[in-house]
Amino acid sequence: MVLAWAPGEAFASTTVCTPIFNLPGVAPASPITANLGTASPCPSTSVSMTLNTVGSGLATDQVGTVHSSDLISGLGTNNFVRTSPTSVGIGALAETPSGPTTQSFTVTYSHPVVDPYFFFSFIDGFSEYKFYDPVSLLQSFNASLSGSKVTSSGNNDQDSGFVVQLTGTSSSFAFDIINTSSDNTVAVFTTGPAGLAPQGAPGPIPLAGVGIAFSMSRRLRRRINPRASS
Repeated sequence: MVLAWAPGEAFASTTVCTPIFNLPGVAPASPITANLGTASPCPSTSVSMTLNTVGSGLATDQVGTVHSSDLISGLGTNNFVRTSPTSVGIGALAETPSGPTTQSFTVTYSHPVVDPYFFFSFIDGFSEYKFYDPVSLLQSFNASLSGSKVTSSGNNDQDSGFVVQLTGTSSSFAFDIINTSSDNTVAVFTTGPAGLAPQGAPGPIPLAGVGIAFSMSRRLRRRINPRASS
């Protein structure tokens, strides 16, 4: 359930299953994989998410940094409790004389998820976040949504951030960070689903198979009850 918010109103928190980012020690532009938290409502079976790259806009000693204190607590509209408080640093290099720099990211879950959330904080001013699927802006501070693009006016502090949500079931989602400033941009990121798609759910029976299944059922009934007729 997505919580609406208006000034002066209070809502109970929604717990979202989020990844546990162990300190990866990865090189710049390398992928990072994290397991989803073990607390409810995370699944009991092993489910992980992979970010195709931590981004090239971070210094070597910042790449893959785990921010255990980042709870996006500065957002006055924050109605989300995460099962893990850890996040990972991502970013994009400074713009070049030919124009803005774009760093592309892909999030892949090991099992299809339902209505995933994306949490961003410590976002820099003059950076944009372009999503390749329709998103809803659930909460924000120093950020605004136009179409599927979120534009930041923040100053790289914990109070600057936003949460968006994609609707539907899928295993892979893509977004870009577009840097329009002369400095590298950085953000603190995590993700989490509202739920997991059922595992091993039977698919629909093809129309051609319906007649076969019905015929087999009739034969089985005859064997059990010889008096059964067509």
